[in-house]
Amino acid sequence: MCKWIKSSSDYVHYLREEVEQQTGAPCIFFSGALGGMMTPDVQDHSFEEAETMGKKLALEGLAAIRVAVIEPSPALSVEKKIIKAKLTNILYKLAFRRKLLPDVRDKKGYITTEVNLIRIGGLWLATVPGELLPRLGLHLKAWMKEAGAQVTGVIGLANDELGYILPLEDFKYPWNPFKPGKHYEETNSIGKDITPKVMEGIKALL
Repeated sequence: MCKWIKSSSDYVHYLREEVEQQTGAPCIFFSGALGGMMTPDVQDHSFEEAETMGKKLALEGLAAIRVAVIEPSPALSVEKKIIKAKLTNILYKLAFRRKLLPDVRDKKGYITTEVNLIRIGGLWLATVPGELLPRLGLHLKAWMKEAGAQVTGVIGLANDELGYILPLEDFKYPWNPFKPGKHYEETNSIGKDITPKVMEGIKALL
């Protein structure tokens, strides 16, 4: 049984707090292509370590702002692409059957979601409905650069949370999902169909 009864907004709280204190402006945090299980190299998994990391990242961001080129009147556009992906995850199907999660599949087992392309002047942001692995995020950024973006970014967990979005060559659903070993991410993904649908959806908007 889990005995941990504390919760926090982790390093993000300290990042936001530091930026707002130094600028006097609201700070909005977006998660990126964070789908890899990459544990930070810290001495102790504590609130103090979270504070140290948050403040260091805030200083990096503030330094970037100081040398950024200001666009006085940037054009703004938001485009949307509706996509459908097949849910094949056995654990999710069991959760639907036991009514632990709302079943949002259509009659053929597909989930409808969306991806977006946001343009703010030379900044282009791709949104994805889950936790995209960093390698796929780099592909999206490269595509946006090729299409004319000056600065690129990926916003994860946007509009939906459909779990991990993995490269197809790495996707291997474990024989026993309760003992996934090195394939934990697959047990928390709707299935491998989400990857090409997201990537193709973003590419169609470029």
